Amino acid sequence: MRILAILFCLALLAISSPAFAAEPATALVCEQAAIAGNSTYTSAPIGVSMAEGFFTLSARQDGTGPVTIGYQVSVNGLDWATPDGAEAIITDMGDGIRITAFDPVYAPWLRIIVSNTGTSEVLATVRVAYR
Repeated sequence: MRILAILFCLALLAISSPAFAAEPATALVCEQAAIAGNSTYTSAPIGVSMAEGFFTLSARQDGTGPVTIGYQVSVNGLDWATPDGAEAIITDMGDGIRITAFDPVYAPWLRIIVSNTGTSEVLATVRVAYR
């Protein structure tokens, strides 16, 4: 019986070790999405309920822009809110690539908002990596 208790404790320690932590995940928000001037692209909901709080956003823009990227959160995937400061993870992005870490308000659902504040069309590719 004592051996079983020891084996159980060892198994519990092994399962709770960092090696068994959640694997990083990547969500493709949009790929070469054409966003007209003075328009906004809103991503599909991204389920992040298992995320541990580490988020990185990778954005590529082809065009003159400028583009602003923000996020919204939801507790049910239907009703969305923009937390204070969440409207601008990246601001005034021109042609090129940007990678930045961000710290969203915790909620089970996240969606990315890409706003083209310029007058000409841009092509945007955005990915979110989280753990």
